[in-house]
Amino acid sequence: MECPKCGLEIDDKTIVCPNCKKVLKVVCPVCKTINKGNTCKKCGYVIIGKCNKCGKINLTGDKKCKKCGFSTEQSVILNESNTDNFTALTIEFPNMSEMKVLLGSAKLLNKFKANLDKIIADIAKEAGVRRQLIGNTYMIRFYKDYTFNSTANTAMNTAIQILTEITKMNYRLTNKKNASVRCNMFLMKRTVQDDPYDINSGFNISMVNQSTDERSKLMNSFQVIV
Repeated sequence: MECPKCGLEIDDKTIVCPNCKKVLKVVCPVCKTINKGNTCKKCGYVIIGKCNKCGKINLTGDKKCKKCGFSTEQSVILNESNTDNFTALTIEFPNMSEMKVLLGSAKLLNKFKANLDKIIADIAKEAGVRRQLIGNTYMIRFYKDYTFNSTANTAMNTAIQILTEITKMNYRLTNKKNASVRCNMFLMKRTVQDDPYDINSGFNISMVNQSTDERSKLMNSFQVIV
């Protein structure tokens, strides 16, 4: 490949051009994945962003803008949000640590995780938002809509879509491996001022939890508690 700035012929895996020092790829500080864009393709972390206060471009991992000191993480939320109050969807898989034994190998577990991540990422993309992996918890923030009620509707529809796909996955898993993944979901009301990496901040507006009833496991039944 050629460096887009100076035209030097370089290896495809080059991160920084040795001639003009242009950054060609960035390493996600969270999951260490090498990316061509500003947002990590694996975990959804925004690696490089513009300060919402002064406009300076910063590494989000620096925590504070180098020019004005404003929170880089808060800037990511403010720059993407169309509303001060929005709905956030968190997704957890509490028995994921058991899935390696149930599936039979680490290779199958990694493949399963990749398929699960693709389901969540693709459905989030359809909704016009992105998923982010914080620890072992997925978070999807629905702040593209202009009212809180609209964000709540979009979040619920997205949750239903994800649950539907997980149900299909569990049906196949049960038939082949006699295994199923448990899924807990929470819908929360949050504001743009909340800590973007605190998955527990905000007010629960409803909870979607998988039933533990043995008879319901095959169809991956869920309860909605308001």
